[in-house]
Amino acid sequence: MQPVNQIREILEKFLAQPDHLESFVSAFSAASFDIHRHGEPSAIRLADKVESYLADVRAGFLSVSDLHGSLRELLSPAPVGYYYAISLVAFSRSVNQPAVVEKAFPVQSSGTSPSVVFGSANLVRV
Repeated sequence: MQPVNQIREILEKFLAQPDHLESFVSAFSAASFDIHRHGEPSAIRLADKVESYLADVRAGFLSVSDLHGSLRELLSPAPVGYYYAISLVAFSRSVNQPAVVEKAFPVQSSGTSPSVVFGSANLVRV
């Protein structure tokens, strides 16, 4: 298996020496050859992304300086969001009636009936 670190090292070397595009393409091609068969899933995703950037450069849609920016973003760690659960408790007037009827994550209709809860919880990204 080809590790993702091998490809990351090639990208970092290219970003340190931005004038060596041809040597970068050669090193990246050698490292990513047959990666879909023998590579880690994270290495495959990274190689696919870099290949798409290189295709855009070759087609003229992306400049070399834009390629550097895209590769820097690719190597930077992803931002982490924190989610907090804010719970609201409500009580109904009748024992036989629920206070709140809602779906947990109403993205698309799945054909299931909504959950019955006493109160609600909202996720807030900070």
